[in-house]
Amino acid sequence: MTKRESVDLDSGATWQKIFEQLPFQILELDLERTILYINRSFGGKSQDEVVGTSIKDHMPAKDHANIQKLLESMARTGEAARSEISMVLADWSQRWFESYITPYVKDGRVIKFIVLNQDITELKTNEQALRDSEQKFRALAEQSPNMIFINAKGRVVFANKMCEDLMGYSREEFYSPDFDYFCLFVPESRPLIQQNFARQMLEEELPPQEYTFVTKSGRHLNGLVSTRRFSYENETAILGIVTDITDLKEAERALKQAHDELESRVEERTAELTIANARKQLEIEERVKAESALKTSEELLRTILDSSPDAITVTDSSGRVIECNRATLEQLRYNSKKDLLHKDSLELMAEKDQARAIRNIEEVVREGSMQNVEFQVVRKDGTMFEAEASSSVIKDAKGELRGFVFVTKDITDRKASEAALLLSQSELRDQKKALEQKNIALGEIIAQVEIEKQKIKDDITLNVQRVLVSILDKMEVLPNPKPLLDVLRQSLDNVASYYASRITEKTANLTPREVEICNMIRGGLSSKDIAELLKISLATVERHRKNIRTKLDLTNQDVNLATFLRNF
Repeated sequence: MTKRESVDLDSGATWQKIFEQLPFQILELDLERTILYINRSFGGKSQDEVVGTSIKDHMPAKDHANIQKLLESMARTGEAARSEISMVLADWSQRWFESYITPYVKDGRVIKFIVLNQDITELKTNEQALRDSEQKFRALAEQSPNMIFINAKGRVVFANKMCEDLMGYSREEFYSPDFDYFCLFVPESRPLIQQNFARQMLEEELPPQEYTFVTKSGRHLNGLVSTRRFSYENETAILGIVTDITDLKEAERALKQAHDELESRVEERTAELTIANARKQLEIEERVKAESALKTSEELLRTILDSSPDAITVTDSSGRVIECNRATLEQLRYNSKKDLLHKDSLELMAEKDQARAIRNIEEVVREGSMQNVEFQVVRKDGTMFEAEASSSVIKDAKGELRGFVFVTKDITDRKASEAALLLSQSELRDQKKALEQKNIALGEIIAQVEIEKQKIKDDITLNVQRVLVSILDKMEVLPNPKPLLDVLRQSLDNVASYYASRITEKTANLTPREVEICNMIRGGLSSKDIAELLKISLATVERHRKNIRTKLDLTNQDVNLATFLRNF
């Protein structure tokens, strides 16, 4: 800074009038901080009322030491300075000024100060409002159980903490110019994602999409992605909310597996599992100029609230509703927001859960947040449903509690699915126990069959020794063994007839064709072989097999027919 000679403000009426028309405030102070001149009335006081008072009379007490130290330093150095100061008006309201202070030097020493004040109160107010708004965004995004990101020109310019936790990349990696956004998805999904990205950049609205994500470690995640096109730093960007539905997909597969196992054992089907989930909110990182940034932030907050499928409710520090999104009204069946605003949030819970809810709020105040608490919610019409809520505190720039944010999802379907899975598992255990008991009984039957098989074998061996061997001996010595051949044939028929008689004893309902097929099955022929030998269709053979199992009392028994006939 350089020393400069100041213009004498009292040098002429012309300059006086010029100064009074200037859009900023001009003050002249002596070395004791007394106001010698002011170019306009100030804070409800006329120029005459202000002149002769100390500059400190118009400033908050906390700023007195600072202004005194600054002016003393300028008196010593003779150098001009710039500072932000606050001044108190007659009505005790406070205004902020950007001050340019120039020392007036005469005969080599500073004898007074010239102060130019530019009113920046509106700018300061907007900056504070922007900070408060950004803190609300951060509270929503950082406490969200969903991944929230902003993609501008193909680059990730914002990612919340859940993106880091689930995907394994740090925010520095996400924001790197070399980071490939499409590497977050499996290769087979990338063409569709690129196509949808291009469609949305052309202002086409898209419904939520299911994609498979790839984490930094290579693990796959199933995600439901809700996107919205908006303006970010004067550029078109895509706002995305990703709900991790991997656990829900696994639950679907587990339930289907249990359902299929039960169906294969008892030939009954359970109801198919339907699970619904939600999509969540987003956040903006940087601010632009004061008024435009504040407007963008407010629009972004409203976009987050209205695009979320889950109910988002904001209350003041006493628990009364001050804001909610469209999903909240739909979930609670309210026709308009005004019916819900200023309502005590405890009244939205079942009476049995209210005491626990108060304790939970006390813990949220201590810890800052609480995740996935289950309780019952009361709709406007008095009906109730099972819900899961996450909550966090809202604090102002001074760290003081201003309210709470609640994200609530309806988990009625999930509860029903869990109950269905438990029921399926219970039925499966009962069926298993019944099968084990049947297997024990079947083991006893098989042991008895082995005894009978041995008896048949002994009977056949005895018949062969008694009848066939003697006939064969005679045939060797007779010149004309033909009569003995008939006897041999009849004897063989008698030996073989034991199996047929056993079949007949079991059931008299077998047809000759069914008895014939029984012999072929017993001999190890497949259904295809039997169809070719008998010149009938494969479907006809299967129908005969089914009739044979029915007539032999083998329906609904896990018993191989060929094994049964060989052991019969």
